[in-house]
Amino acid sequence: MSAIHSDKRIFGHRSWLIIVGLLLVAVVAFNLVKETINRYRIDRQVNDLNNQIKDLQQQNSELNNLISSWSGSNQLEKEARLKLGLQKPGERVVLILRQNTSTSSGSNLELLTPAAEPSNPQKWWRYFFGNK
Repeated sequence: MSAIHSDKRIFGHRSWLIIVGLLLVAVVAFNLVKETINRYRIDRQVNDLNNQIKDLQQQNSELNNLISSWSGSNQLEKEARLKLGLQKPGERVVLILRQNTSTSSGSNLELLTPAAEPSNPQKWWRYFFGNK
């Protein structure tokens, strides 16, 4: 009987060893899958950031080209005159207004010439009394 009893112990120990071994394999496999997923996410983030870097470098290059073209020509002055309405001393501004008409006959643009500069007493009168 002792031989049968010793076989049960050996088999009993083997089943525990198998169960513990399977649990260890499952834990290692779970951690391996988790780490693989994390690496995939990190690689994707790195690729996205590299694409953003390339886009920003391209924008930076375009802006540098624009700055260099403006510093070497009258482009900056032209843009300031058009967008900000700036003028040199002694110059007069001519406005072109668009008329909102539903008819398409003729041109929609009207050229306005500036009125004559008011005299100094007229400017003071307007300043104090607000008359136009």
